[in-house]
Amino acid sequence: MSSFFRCLFAVTIVVMSSPAVAQSITTVNAKFDAWSPGDSEKMTGRIKVNVLTFSGTVRGRTTKGVRCKGAVTVNLLFSGGSGQMKCTDGRTGKFTYTLTSSLPPRGTGIGKMSSGKTVKFRIRPG
Repeated sequence: MSSFFRCLFAVTIVVMSSPAVAQSITTVNAKFDAWSPGDSEKMTGRIKVNVLTFSGTVRGRTTKGVRCKGAVTVNLLFSGGSGQMKCTDGRTGKFTYTLTSSLPPRGTGIGKMSSGKTVKFRIRPG
């Protein structure tokens, strides 16, 4: 068996044995809380990642009602990744994150918005 298929098999077993985060055998769900230091606007949202393609979506909403959505990728070890998003008010952002646990997903990240603000976020099971 090739190393790719061994890895895929292992990921499938782990996802199937994790009741709280797997929406399906191939999807891992997480929630996130984001903030910009010194700013009252916060964001909460969801991340969905396909374990076969190592990519997914991110969607969030700020405390001011701005909606944001975008794409996210995760590395082959499920230890971190990156993404980008666009918001309904015209802002865009790019971010990176590190996972301290892949199942259930937990970690932290940092990003930069087109407005110049730095954004920090926490990933938690969802």
